[in-house]
Amino acid sequence: MINMYRKISLFMLASLLCSSASAIGLSNMFLVANDSGSGLYTLFNNDSSNLYIKTKVQKVTLVDGEFVEEDYTRENFLSWDITVNPTKAVLRGQEAKDFSVKTLCGERCDRSKDSYYLVSFIPVEGEEDIDNPKMNFVYGFSAYYVIPATESHVELDASLSNDVVTVNNTGNTFVTAIIDRCNSLDNAKGCRTDFKVLAGRKFTYKVPALLLGEKLDIEFLNHDETVSRKVTLVDET
Repeated sequence: MINMYRKISLFMLASLLCSSASAIGLSNMFLVANDSGSGLYTLFNNDSSNLYIKTKVQKVTLVDGEFVEEDYTRENFLSWDITVNPTKAVLRGQEAKDFSVKTLCGERCDRSKDSYYLVSFIPVEGEEDIDNPKMNFVYGFSAYYVIPATESHVELDASLSNDVVTVNNTGNTFVTAIIDRCNSLDNAKGCRTDFKVLAGRKFTYKVPALLLGEKLDIEFLNHDETVSRKVTLVDET
């Protein structure tokens, strides 16, 4: 999966909550749950001073191709699908701490398609501010959490125009698109790239010049790489 230092695609909406210098590292910006709906994030404090962290969960749905985020609050607790533990934490200098994610919905969960969530790790000024966070000069992260469909149906349309790939994912699960020319480019730096497209989403991606040619081969994989679809595109312009 995605390395914590790697830049993520815009569609992930992973946001830097505020800062000019990073003191936090996160193990995964796009975490896929296991078969039981559980997962684990590890947060790293790269600084020598303590960090006070509050978590926040939002359910993400796609309405007419656009993201709609619903905050999980005490008022809508009965409709929560997942929970994060701990919800608040203190990270000592150079310490790492695990945050577990577990499903709450049981049979109520709709596993016929992916379910998407944003899990945010928000730094606050001090332990007394965990319940009422203020602006802080430390990076925070909003990471995607995905409970994948039980059965993956990879259905999509893809086209290439003006060096831009457009993918319309009409299936029930997210796909990872892989463009790999390392064999023909002798493993040159930048010979491989990938991006993700959520179910129900149309996404455009500017292909790096190094990877362009007379045709463009793309492989699309589901979350556990058990379903693959390969396409060859020719620029329509």
